[in-house]
Amino acid sequence: MNAVTGYLLCFGYVGLIIVLSLVARKLRLFGDEGARKFIHIMLCVSWVLGTLFANQIHAVIIPVISAIANYVILKKRLIPGLYREQEVSYGTVYYPISLALMNLVALFNRDLVLAAGIGAFALALGDGFAAIFGKIDNKYNIRLKKGKKLFGSLACLVFSFIGIWIVCYILHANIPISFMILLAVISMMLEFIGGKIDNLLIPLGLFVVSGFMISFMV
Repeated sequence: MNAVTGYLLCFGYVGLIIVLSLVARKLRLFGDEGARKFIHIMLCVSWVLGTLFANQIHAVIIPVISAIANYVILKKRLIPGLYREQEVSYGTVYYPISLALMNLVALFNRDLVLAAGIGAFALALGDGFAAIFGKIDNKYNIRLKKGKKLFGSLACLVFSFIGIWIVCYILHANIPISFMILLAVISMMLEFIGGKIDNLLIPLGLFVVSGFMISFMV
């Protein structure tokens, strides 16, 4: 895919999911947090689009641009609904930064593209659904610690595994199920301890761990 087509496709897709989330929020189909998590989850597709560039440097440039744009939006409070009103959270900035860092390293070692995808999808699906399921008001959804509940951690485990499986399927990677389960468990643990930097800790932590594992399989 050439650069012009790729930029139009990537930024067009991101713009589309932002508009859809804002419309859903306006129609009260989503709450504020639901709208943000919709974007968070759907952004995994942007990583796939980035792999289609003929020159993979653009897969680094695009998330860098996104990080800068998200920082400006956050600081200037430009688009209500894309940030939390009551607190300053840089998660929307950390998210593309983590993608840029993983893609940059993978640019010099193509064996690590799979590791970057694992980090990206575990962040999008695992962390995204953890927040959604963690909000469920149920007596069985016990509080594990401040801001973390049982259903959220279990959702992170399950959806991280699904995300990792999807990446392996897309990239035709023959990875043992036990490998995927182990990474999903690590993703859950990173989400549990990540706090406000989980958008960095989950993808980059999985990128490093899966990268080491893959290096022994290649």
